[in-house]
Amino acid sequence: MSKGAVMWTLTVLWAVGTVAAQPAPLDWYEVVQRVVRDQPSLEAARLQAERARLELQKLEASLGWVFQGNATASHEVSFIGTPSDSIQGRAGIQRRQANGVTWGMAGSYTYQNDSFVFSPLLPNPYHYFTWDVNARIPLGQGRGNPDYHLGRQQAGAAEKMARLARAEQRDVLAAQAIDLYFAAAFTRERILNAKAGIEFSERIRAYILRNMELGLFEDKDRLQIEAQLAGQRAQHRALETAWVEQRTVLNQLMNRPWDTPFLPRIDLSDAALPELERLIDRALAYDPQLARLRARLVQLDAAIARAHDRRRDKLDLVLKAGMRGKGGPAQAGSVASNDLAALLSLEYRHTLDKSGFDAELAQARIDARVVQEQMRDRERALRYRIANLVAQIRAHRAALTGFRTQLEKESARLMEAEARFHDGRATTVELLQFENELKRTELTVLQQQIEAARKQAHLRLLTGTLWPTGEEPS
Repeated sequence: MSKGAVMWTLTVLWAVGTVAAQPAPLDWYEVVQRVVRDQPSLEAARLQAERARLELQKLEASLGWVFQGNATASHEVSFIGTPSDSIQGRAGIQRRQANGVTWGMAGSYTYQNDSFVFSPLLPNPYHYFTWDVNARIPLGQGRGNPDYHLGRQQAGAAEKMARLARAEQRDVLAAQAIDLYFAAAFTRERILNAKAGIEFSERIRAYILRNMELGLFEDKDRLQIEAQLAGQRAQHRALETAWVEQRTVLNQLMNRPWDTPFLPRIDLSDAALPELERLIDRALAYDPQLARLRARLVQLDAAIARAHDRRRDKLDLVLKAGMRGKGGPAQAGSVASNDLAALLSLEYRHTLDKSGFDAELAQARIDARVVQEQMRDRERALRYRIANLVAQIRAHRAALTGFRTQLEKESARLMEAEARFHDGRATTVELLQFENELKRTELTVLQQQIEAARKQAHLRLLTGTLWPTGEEPS
């Protein structure tokens, strides 16, 4: 390989290494997405929502079939002192339906062997069996199965509240990340501003030192520029320290190594704002805290309905139909009989003192009123917050017009002062004063732009447009 080819290869490798070593640009949206991606607190909240969802499964299981059974074998002595052996067994299934009616089937079998019988016409040993179909229909308390339907309503609201609690935590983390990111971005701009000021002062210092031997400048000019440089370098070091601290905090939130480098990248364009009422409507429809209060109100409505049901008198209609059979050998011959059986009954229960139920109902109604007041307070706070953000964004944009005009004039003034300085018609103090004022105005312009961008990010967060469709609270 020729010497020229080797040099070209080394140059390419150096350039590639230099590009690779540059910190990656990162905008605020990417930071927020990284922050909420793997947060343990959000995962814990997701598990709470999953746990709440299982309550619905438990309620559905309450409508399943239930089997009951028992069996008994005994050897006893009758009241006349004669031994008696018996075997008994009973089994049945029942199920409560969503409409509140409980259906069931049951059967029993008894084998009895007595050592003494009172009549030769009675079978001994004998077999006795029963088989029934039964139904219990609530006509008063429990009619329509409110425990099931209201329980589903409450469980669904609880699951939704758990999901919304996670969304609230996510928004809190996102707001924290937004504020930290834009604060770090402004610190970075201040570092660049300070660095540009240092470069300007170093250039002026070199010019003064070159011309001191010609008698164009005095020692006071050198001392003035060196004092300026010392202050600028101290400020630059302080800003670098602040940047490292802010970068470390953001990397911690993003679950990255503390010293992972990155550069803030902010879109400073003035995007058009939607109408204020439209933004407020979006915020009211999205806000997780307001949605959680709505879900809580659903829970309390169900609690009020349950309290109404518990206050009602209990009146159940019980139906039963089946067969009875008995048979076995007797001294006078074998005995066998089968008969149909039916039952229709009403069961009634009235609680004389209903003050406890009245108190429970009053408590539920008070809780509902408290939640309604909290909703009104939250809605009012959201309206003011959105209006305030929009007003501040517009104020920042209006102020930018004046600051940009000021920046142009101060830049022209500094160029003119520097030209006079080189001609000996402007002092060092005057030149540094104009340069400092220009740098302050540059920072003011950047601060106004960054603050407007930060408030726009918060506006997106409050109106729910920050998250992909399907991840918004509902």
